[in-house]
Amino acid sequence: MGALSVSSNMVEVSLIFGGMSPEHAASRESFSYVYDQLCTENCGVCINHVYYVDSDNYVSFYDFDRSWHSRDYMVSKNAVDYATFAKHVLGANGYIVNLLHGNYGEDGHIQGLANIVGLRGTFGPVLPSSLAMSKIHMQCYVSGSQSTIKVPATLTLTDAKSCSAVAEIKNLFDGLKVVVKPNSLGASLFTERYTVSDIEISIIEDNLRAIFKYDERALIQEFVEGQEYSIGCIRLNQKVVVLPAIRIDTKRGFFGHEEKHRIGSADEVLMEEDTVEILHVKRVSRDLFDELGFSHMCRFDYILTPSGDVYFLEANPIPGLMRNSILPKMLNGYGLSLADMILNFVSQDDMKVMRLSKVDYTID
Repeated sequence: MGALSVSSNMVEVSLIFGGMSPEHAASRESFSYVYDQLCTENCGVCINHVYYVDSDNYVSFYDFDRSWHSRDYMVSKNAVDYATFAKHVLGANGYIVNLLHGNYGEDGHIQGLANIVGLRGTFGPVLPSSLAMSKIHMQCYVSGSQSTIKVPATLTLTDAKSCSAVAEIKNLFDGLKVVVKPNSLGASLFTERYTVSDIEISIIEDNLRAIFKYDERALIQEFVEGQEYSIGCIRLNQKVVVLPAIRIDTKRGFFGHEEKHRIGSADEVLMEEDTVEILHVKRVSRDLFDELGFSHMCRFDYILTPSGDVYFLEANPIPGLMRNSILPKMLNGYGLSLADMILNFVSQDDMKVMRLSKVDYTID
């Protein structure tokens, strides 16, 4: 085995990835990139353990081996349930970088487990993760707390209402362009733009049926014409840092699943100078990050229209950390490596103030 000898000034972390989620593949890609970055000499971070969560939500344990490729860890072997995993990790008292995307990984589930049993790592609080992963509820929060920000007109459908979906869609959006998307899935899975017409309504219905296999809610939103931007925030040294903005250019004016995951389908341009509008959405993003209590990172997506309106689209509490993902480009633009970001997370989490949980009082 090629285990790494750890110098006294290196910080040890473990990585968890995979998961029972439609974004399992994305999590594996994020792990591969982070793994490669942390295997770089003198980065200051040493991988201690790797935890692979298979598609049935069982966890396999691996000691780090420098001679291994990232794909060597992507095998379920002697896997255990999450309860056994938590006991093992608590005994090791290590710091875990959470790379689980989507369901169970960034929607409040593992955050709740981590908070209840006391796992150290980049899990964060339940509230912001759970809220951000429900697009419709996050939009409701933003529209209520940010008076200068608009949200797209939205029809929420459930599979129980699917029989009346066509009538409701036509009633609200007949003849208009719309975006159909799942409420709680990431990676823009099943997210597509349509025109509500007799020709395309059957295609919309097909997409809704596909969404309801994975999500209990589907959203039909007005398509907002404009320029899409992504704003990333991280917490460093207990302060919210807003990273350089990314402008997203696509050939068809829509940033869907294919554009996000096919090289050449979109240009993600790092903004070297901030316009007045970009400064505004940066302030909004910083406020949302702070108000909701994100503890490590989040990415917020917006549309800026030609008339100057700003529309909030969604938030991503554990952004993709793949080789071509947006957040690593933002970090590079800021001059911060992934390893440096993780080092900061470990340092500030070690200084986290623990709140009391018991109060003695009398009940008559």
